[in-house]
Amino acid sequence: MVVGGIGYFINMAIYFVITPLFHSQTKVLGQEYYLPPFLISSYIAITSNYILNKRYTFQDRKEHSIGYGRYLIMSTITLVIDVVILFLLVKYLGLIPQLAAMLAILIAFILRYYFAKKWVWGHEHKETEESVIPRD
Repeated sequence: MVVGGIGYFINMAIYFVITPLFHSQTKVLGQEYYLPPFLISSYIAITSNYILNKRYTFQDRKEHSIGYGRYLIMSTITLVIDVVILFLLVKYLGLIPQLAAMLAILIAFILRYYFAKKWVWGHEHKETEESVIPRD
């Protein structure tokens, strides 16, 4: 959760800085101006989360040979959920994009963590003979 929190702050810091650069008149592929900067900030946070998780959270697990690829696929799928929630919160509840982005990430957090833990980082750490305390 600490790594997720760090990624959350990285995502929001970048999003808050770059969203005004897209101006309210900007449309990318017919989408509102606040969605492209959300994708940019999210992928930066996704990459930082992968690096931090690999180094600190799941260092005791054997990484799949395509670990970052799996992480990127999982993150992209859950990012779609984030974008839909962001769009709905802005369009139908009238929230400002920055607040809506904060809420969208928090809503999808548990789903993202679950899939990362199970699919990207593999099974639970298996104890080796050296790590098992012998019984009398």
